[in-house]
Amino acid sequence: MEIKILPANNGDCIIVYSDDRAIVIDGGYGFTYTNFLKPELEGFVSQGGHVSLLIVTHIDKDHISGIIKMLREQQQVHTVDIHNIWHNSYRHLQNTDMIIVSDIEEDVKVHDICIEGGKGIQDANAVQGSTLASLILRSGIAWNSQFNGNAVNTDTRQEIDIEDFIIKLLSPNTNCLEELKIEWYTELFKKGILQTSHSSEYWDDAFEFLLSKDKPAFISRRRNAGSVFDIENLLKTKYVPDTSVTNISSIAFVLENEGKRILFLGDSASETIVEQLKKIYPDAQHPIWFDMVKLAHHGSFYNSSPEFFNLVDSDKWVISTDGSIYDHPDQETLAHIIASTRERRRTIYFNYSLQNATLLATIDNLGAEIVIAKEQSCTLITL
Repeated sequence: MEIKILPANNGDCIIVYSDDRAIVIDGGYGFTYTNFLKPELEGFVSQGGHVSLLIVTHIDKDHISGIIKMLREQQQVHTVDIHNIWHNSYRHLQNTDMIIVSDIEEDVKVHDICIEGGKGIQDANAVQGSTLASLILRSGIAWNSQFNGNAVNTDTRQEIDIEDFIIKLLSPNTNCLEELKIEWYTELFKKGILQTSHSSEYWDDAFEFLLSKDKPAFISRRRNAGSVFDIENLLKTKYVPDTSVTNISSIAFVLENEGKRILFLGDSASETIVEQLKKIYPDAQHPIWFDMVKLAHHGSFYNSSPEFFNLVDSDKWVISTDGSIYDHPDQETLAHIIASTRERRRTIYFNYSLQNATLLATIDNLGAEIVIAKEQSCTLITL
């Protein structure tokens, strides 16, 4: 099994390969698809491969823009065979007493949430119905079919077998999705359109546009890999959980295949992950061993609690980010990985370079190996 972490600036785009099957997790920005995801998948398909499952973990632009661009192209030229898609959209949350759907055709243009990610590229306008949800619906690809077309939800189903990939769902649960729905209704109310009759595609657009907006950093403290790495003080930092409803509603899961067990956490909430892992592995010896962990929210400490690090262990930790916008990863996250007193040496994989050579040397001296992708290339991990 091979895992490729693609360049996506501050976003995520991951491919898991197993023989002629692949799982794609998020799509980063538009450039991620054009420069990396598209050639990867087209080369894979040319050799008889297909995508068993495409997972869009949540609605943020740095996760969905590349997928939107791919599905737009697929409307014109079908080059990639995708069997299933998981993505929670407005239609999986809607309350018919609050959302009024009509059959009218509306000629409306909305702000395009598909971001290219390149410098100097201006955001465009998109016609209504060109959002991710509308594109999935028009594609005819099976959408959340393992959940009978309803939301991907741990309270509905916890273990799913897709073409020999075993997926143990960790997030979201019903409470996470309810918080997401409340956030959306609040935004609709502010815009004065909650009780207005619109087409289904309008609501698709409204959901993605209102909830994919950039979120401000909410705590001012030194973040990222700065010049000083004092592990003892970093371990004393008080943990504060992420409160972003789009993040905590992320799809997160354990993937089991070829005898390996991998943790993919999206931008999920640490509290939800810890609770669900304890349910799934009630008799497991702690810490629970995983062959690889893709850390939540690009290495943010707000999404990786000390309790999480006490519960989970691995010798391979993946951080997907270039450090832009939110200055991820947080030093506290790195400190908790390194501070483990367990016997195996930890390897931390980055798909972008860390600029601080002193920090890299410090981490190495503390017993962890750093693997950094070459500029504008994929990080390959073979399990």
